[in-house]
Amino acid sequence: IFGDALNPSIPYKIFLLSIEDTAEWIVKETLEKYGLKHEDPQNYCLLQIIIPPRDQIGNTNIKETILHDKECPLNIYSNHLQKNQGSITFKVIKCPQEYIEIRKQLRTQGTTLDTNKIPSIQYRTIINDQLPIFIEINHDGTDLLTPRVFKLYPNTTYVGRNAKSAIGKQYFYLDGVGIDRDHCTIQNQNGTVTLIPHGEIWFNGKLASNPFILQHGAVIRFGRNSTYCYCDPQSVQKSKLISGQRNLHNGDKLFVYGSLPILPMNGINKMNNSPSNALHIQSKKTSSTHVIEQGY
Repeated sequence: IFGDALNPSIPYKIFLLSIEDTAEWIVKETLEKYGLKHEDPQNYCLLQIIIPPRDQIGNTNIKETILHDKECPLNIYSNHLQKNQGSITFKVIKCPQEYIEIRKQLRTQGTTLDTNKIPSIQYRTIINDQLPIFIEINHDGTDLLTPRVFKLYPNTTYVGRNAKSAIGKQYFYLDGVGIDRDHCTIQNQNGTVTLIPHGEIWFNGKLASNPFILQHGAVIRFGRNSTYCYCDPQSVQKSKLISGQRNLHNGDKLFVYGSLPILPMNGINKMNNSPSNALHIQSKKTSSTHVIEQGY
């Protein structure tokens, strides 16, 4: 269960679960494991994150949904694996305010939580669906079943293993062999994401020492064994839009040529001095010559 929203220096905690353990119970246990047992569990919730296969990112958004208090994550996880629809992870986060209000209303009414009334984060902040992300992968480039996911919000993100630096900043905490306290910084400005190395960074298998712009599908290794794939859904959408416009433009040309009326062959002679792709129509009533371009 990921809890880096609670403490960036501790990305996750491991639980021994049964298929009957609820999201409500997991939130409470996670807070205790993170030393936050005095916090009110009602102010926190369990976020389910479904990550499509990498070749489908751009066609299918990452889906983030707040789980019902009585839903059972291990049961959800088991069913998801059978569908082969990508990876799934669970993360404890602070509840959005509207979700807290729904809980209060239902508690006052003495009813159980209605899943249909729970606002999904993806609808609450739909703009964040297009944010570039790092998805953790295996060292050999294959997908993980439960990868760590990190979104790159606008402006500067700091990367390293200095927990004190994470306070009040956009911070991506990494720990492992070859990770420096101040490992690198990432600038997300107007859709262009630039990585500035300070420590050991491998970019598509090559050691990088100078700043470089990240492109969709790039594989970044931080230090010796922290490997992530960079995914930019917005870049994929732009590429598809440009490709679609080109296809449409070419299709229009074919349609225009194909819509030319079929002319009768009477009075049509190919001139000896004319190009092979031009036909000349000699009118019987006038001496004027009309030229049309023959489309192929």
